[in-house]
Order: sequence, then C-alpha cells, then structure tokens
Amino acid sequence: MGSRIIVKNLPKKISDEKFRTHFASVGEITDAKLKFTKDGKFRQFGFVGFRTDEQARKAIDYFNNTYIDASKLIVELCQPLNEANKTRPWSKHSKSNKAPESKKEAKKSNKKEDIMQKLLGPLGKDDQFIEFLEANKAIKSKENIWKNDINLDIRQTSKSAEPDKVESEIQTEDKKMVDVDQEPDFENGRLFVRNLCYECKEEDLEKLFAVYGPLVEVNMPIDNFSKKPKGFAYITCMFPEKALQAFNDLDGTVYQGRMLHILPAKSKAEADEIDEKNFKQKKQAEMKKKAQSSHNWNTLFINQNSVANLMANKYQVDKSDIYDVHSAGGKKASAAVKLAVGETQIVNDIRKFLLRNNVKLDAFGSNRERSKTVMLVKNLPNDTNETELKEFIAKQKVDGGMKRFVMPEYGIACLIEFNERQEARDAFKKLAYRKFKSVPLYLEWAPVDIFDGDGQQLDSEENENKEEEISENKKVNEILEKESDNEDEYEENATLFVKNLNFDTNEQDLRKLFSKIGKCKATIAKKISHNKETLSMGYGFVMFKKSSDAKEAIKSLQGCQLDGHCLEIKFSNRTGAVDAAKKKAVQMTKQKSSKILVRNIPFEAKAKEIEELFKVFGELKYVRLPKKIDGAHRGFGFVDFVTQSDAERAFDALSHSTHLFGRRLVLEWAEPEQTQDVEILRQKEEQLSGSRNKKLKKSQILDDLGREEDDLRMDVGTES
Repeated sequence: MGSRIIVKNLPKKISDEKFRTHFASVGEITDAKLKFTKDGKFRQFGFVGFRTDEQARKAIDYFNNTYIDASKLIVELCQPLNEANKTRPWSKHSKSNKAPESKKEAKKSNKKEDIMQKLLGPLGKDDQFIEFLEANKAIKSKENIWKNDINLDIRQTSKSAEPDKVESEIQTEDKKMVDVDQEPDFENGRLFVRNLCYECKEEDLEKLFAVYGPLVEVNMPIDNFSKKPKGFAYITCMFPEKALQAFNDLDGTVYQGRMLHILPAKSKAEADEIDEKNFKQKKQAEMKKKAQSSHNWNTLFINQNSVANLMANKYQVDKSDIYDVHSAGGKKASAAVKLAVGETQIVNDIRKFLLRNNVKLDAFGSNRERSKTVMLVKNLPNDTNETELKEFIAKQKVDGGMKRFVMPEYGIACLIEFNERQEARDAFKKLAYRKFKSVPLYLEWAPVDIFDGDGQQLDSEENENKEEEISENKKVNEILEKESDNEDEYEENATLFVKNLNFDTNEQDLRKLFSKIGKCKATIAKKISHNKETLSMGYGFVMFKKSSDAKEAIKSLQGCQLDGHCLEIKFSNRTGAVDAAKKKAVQMTKQKSSKILVRNIPFEAKAKEIEELFKVFGELKYVRLPKKIDGAHRGFGFVDFVTQSDAERAFDALSHSTHLFGRRLVLEWAEPEQTQDVEILRQKEEQLSGSRNKKLKKSQILDDLGREEDDLRMDVGTES
C-alpha cells in the first residue's frame, strides 16, 4: 500500500488549483502534479500524494469512476519506481516506454545483416577483425577508441602547450573518465534523501531508517524565514552495509505522498584546514568535535572561585575574609568547610529556582536519552546577567529560534530551548567552547523531557504556593512509602518465572490470573525495537507475598491458557540479583536511622573538619573515620546525629553537589546498629561457657567415682 495515486482521463483545461482543491477534501495533500509534454501539451493525467496510506485508499474509493467536467476519472494506486513487476507505461511520451520496431524496419535490418555476412564470409566470426572494425568506426566518429584513452585532439594541442598544463589537462580528463564508470560509494554510510514532504519531520525519518540499523545523525535543513524543511535531508548510518540496504529498499518508493530519491552523500566536509603551527586553534577545533558526545556532567557544579565571589557579594565581605583561617572569632576555621557550606546554600537556591521554572532535576541524575532541542550552557562567570548572555548569543546569529531561556540569579548555568532541531544544532556548534568573558562555554545536551509543562517563569505568589505543594507532596510520599514498606514484606523463594506468554498479553491480565491464589505483583520483560517501540519478550515474573502461594500457583496454574498460550511456570533463579539491585538503589534515598555514611572524603580532610561541616545542621553524637594501619583514614566515615530530623536535613542539603577540597561528597544512609537485650547476651554467654571443656583435678574425679560406688552398694542392700 502507498500514499500516492495517479488520476487518469482528466479534462484538458483543468488548472493546478482546481486539481488540488478537488482532492483536498479527503485528506492532507503533500504533492499534486499535472503532467505535460516537452512542447507544453497536457497529457490528461496527474499525481496526488497524501500524508498517510489510509487517506490515499479513501481517495481511491471516493473519486474512482467519478466525473470532472464530463470526464470520467480513473483513480489508481501509483506504482513505486523500484518495483520489479511494474507494468509498461501506456503513453508514447514515457522514457521507459520502448515501442517494438515496425515490420518494415525489421525486414531492412535483416537484409543488411545477410548481405554483410555474405561479403565477410569467415571473417565475420573473427574476434580480432570485429575489434578492428570497431576501432575504425571510433576514429571516424572522433570517439575514444578505448575507454581509458584520451582524445587525439588533446594530444595534438598538448605539443605546443607547456608540460605542466598538459599534465593537469590529462589528469582532469582521467578523473572525468573515472567518475563516469565509478559506482556509488557507501563506505561513509551517509545518504542524501530528497523530494521529501515539506511537513516531514526528523522524527519521521528516524523511524523510517531506524529499521535498518542504528543511526548516527539525521540532519534535515530548514528555511530560516519560513522555518519549514527544504525538502531534503542527510542520513548517517553507523554501519555502511545498512546504508546500502536502505538505499536498495527505499530508493524510488512512496513516502508521505512523494517519491523518495536517495543518493550516496559525500562525507562531511571538515572545517577549514588549520596550520599545524597554530596549536591553539587546532586544539579548539578538536574540542568542538568532541563537544557532541553525551557526557553526564555534574549539572550543579560550581568552582571554588565562583563560590567565594558569590559569598562575598551576598554577605558584603571581602573575599580574603572567606579564605582567612583566623576570621571566626579568633578560633581556627577551615576555609574548605566555609566554601563547602557556601556551595551547599547556593546549590539549594539554584534547585529551588529551577523547580519554580518547571525543570525536572531528577532527569539529570539518570542516564536518559538526550534531547535535540534543549542545551545546558555551563561554566558561566558568577556575575553574568541574562541580557549579557542573550546579547552574546545574538552576536553569533543563533538566537532566532530560542523558545525558552531559564537562568538562575547567580548566573552560573542556564537552559536554552529552541523551536527546531536544526537551529539547536547550529547554536551548539557555534557556542561550544566559545570564549565568553575570558572563559570558555561548556555545552551539554539536556535529557529528554527536562521541562514539566510549558516551562514559563511563575510569579512570586505562585512560587510560594508551588513550594508549599512540593513540601506537602514530599511528606505524603514519605508516609506512603512507609506504609508500602510495612505492607509489601515479601518472603524469599516466592517469585515465579512464567514463559510462553502471548506477545499481546499485558501485565494486568497476568496479575489477574495469579491474584486468584494470593496477593502478587506481575511484570513482563520488554525490549525497545529499532522503531523505538516497546515489545514484549514472551516471558515475565510473578512475585507473591508468601512462598506457599507460589507453590500453590505452580500446582494449580501449570499449563493453563492465557490469551491462547499454555503457560510454563517454575521458580525464578534471578530473584536474588534483582532484589539486591533494587535494595541498593533504594538504600541511598531511604532513611533508616540517624547515621549517615559519607564516601569520597579527601585524604587531607580531618575528622574535625567533617564535624564542622555537619554540625551546621544539628547536634552530633560522634564522627568516626575508619583508619588504616599507618594511621590515615580510608576515605569514608560515619556521622551520627542526635535526632533523625537533623540527619534528614543534612542529607537533603549535602547530597546534591557539595565539594570538600575539590572532591564531591557522596552520602548514603548507614545500616542501623543492632541493639540486643541483656537477657539475650546472658544466654549467649551461658551457651559459650557450657560448651568450654573445663580441666578438673585428679582428686576431684576420684572423689566423684567413690561417691557413685557407695550409692550403688546402698541400693543393693535395700533390695535384699
């Protein structure tokens, strides 16, 4: 099925406008053409392209055998150009139409061949003689005798010319001859696709070509004035053989109502060649090439110099006072701790600002797919204003398609969203590592769906309301998590592996089937296809609360049918690894006690500096840094607070982006200490003492044996 139709038997005096409007009632038209001869005579047929195949089928059913100005229309589906069983065109004006020779011409040609065979006799079958005749014909017609020869005219003119010019002419002629016989080159994996619909998007082309393999780049240039595609695109495949396969399958096919024309494209022309002596420009060009790689940098990182400047401006003190060790009431105060506390405060202010502007901060922490229209600009000076940065971007002539501009008041980083992908790519190339106020700009593509809603800045009252909503939602989520933890205590060996599932079966149907036996959870394994669609893999897992329910499910549901498939059920062997991974992910954010595990502590830091940093948030019980044999600490430590609320406040503030001596502190909740009752400890001590072998003296053993003999004699006397 295609989206392009051919309309035959049109009126002779129909116009393009009337032709387009007549078929526009059925669907969205992407192309409408009336065919004419070279002399300008109308051939009474035309082509109409629709956006989808359904619209084309609807047009055929609706307009076939209908009339326009007393002309009965014949509407059919257009055949692709690359179709093998394509019917021969019925018109004599078609290029691919080769009409058979007439009978008279066939007779004349046969007579000439018979006469030549009689004259030549046995020479007509000699290969060398036939080659001689072809060479004489080429000389008379002034054509190349051999394919790799050069015209004799060039040889004659070259005698009077200079030898250098002669060599250049011969080389250019040789190149022309090579280009004629050269086959298309697909070694670079790059394709040039033209005759695209003007409503086509890059996402549509990605879905079309992603079937053949992973893509490196999809570039569709747009017009600067109309902001619409120019009708062509460049596709770069990761593997060249996949580009060749896409060329063979898609060239000449109908896509969105137009015939695709695909050609092998040349590799990207590199930037202007830089002189090897200029090392600075050469290094900058290499850094710009690497800027497209998707690095997951720390989004909220602030260098120490910017922190000191911001703190000095905020509290109206000199920068030297911040670094001064004896500035805190005559007592020694660590400058690293001051900068860490200041960075924590600045980072929290930036987080609040971004949340007010509907930015999802959780998206930066995960390895999500990167956006192609939103970029993150970093390493800005601390005194940068929004107007200054916009003026700088305007000088680079890449500010035309900006949609959103989110920049905190401290001016350390900003998010810029563009309307079109092409505009974002151009801006990224021009701004990457460009010097701004004596510092280079670091650019990074933001994750997909970084904005929640329209992303517009809110008013002050709305900001306060939103902050209250966020805090309330946080408390509600904590309560729900605690309740769910109490309810969802699943036993071990209670997970089942279910295979031979129907690919159309969803998780709800699977859970309904197994929930008849007991409370359970059901998940189906899925994968992402080349078209970026989630597909079922035909198996799944069912987790029961009790192991007895899992055993009962194997007995009663083994071999039962679900959506026409007989299920095969057995105990899962991978539950331990899956549960361990989930527990490890939850362990970092779920509060268990008032003790915090601090990792990545600098080796030059001391326990007193860690204590100064954490006691800002509440009263501490102790700070412990485990040490090595040589007396140096091992790079991690434990901080225990008096109350859990103080520990939670410190964890929320310091876990985002706090650096001490240049190293980022990584915080996790430590396991609570297992306190045991005194009675349990006594029982253990008694068991240990009873199991010990006591050494007795020889006299004590003999006394015990003598007492036993006396007892036996007394027993015998009483019996008698």
